[in-house]
Amino acid sequence: MLTTKELRQLPTKDLQAELETLSRDLMKIKMNIEGTSDRHKAESLRKQIARVKTVQREVQLEEATKAPAEKEVKEEKDSK
Repeated sequence: MLTTKELRQLPTKDLQAELETLSRDLMKIKMNIEGTSDRHKAESLRKQIARVKTVQREVQLEEATKAPAEKEVKEEKDSK
């Protein structure tokens, strides 16, 4: 499993692929829960999914704050 620091370094496509893989693994475990070790693994997967979603949200917010700033810079160049 990737750490939060490693997740932050991944491109958006890789984050989405990681999320899909983790979700698929969690679904498999939910269908086959046989003991406490599987429950522990399911809990671990849920936490990792939350980490990936958190990093995705951070990226979205960062892009949203960058976009207006870049637009302002472009408008300033056009007006000169």
